[in-house]
Amino acid sequence: MKSQSEKALRSTKSVPGVSTAVAGTSKPERWVQNARLAGQVPLPRVELEAIRSLEGSCPSRLDRAE
Repeated sequence: MKSQSEKALRSTKSVPGVSTAVAGTSKPERWVQNARLAGQVPLPRVELEAIRSLEGSCPSRLDRAE
């Protein structure tokens, strides 16, 4: 099963015209993991479409702060 980090980085790389993704982390040991994930191929279309179908269904941090 893919981690949320992997899905996020690979889905970002799947957007036409996007060549760079900046992944922040508060844990230095994750830098290696993120660098490895950045080298993977974009997500298959079916997985990308499943992620895109969720847009708007999750409250953002700003929504929760109000």
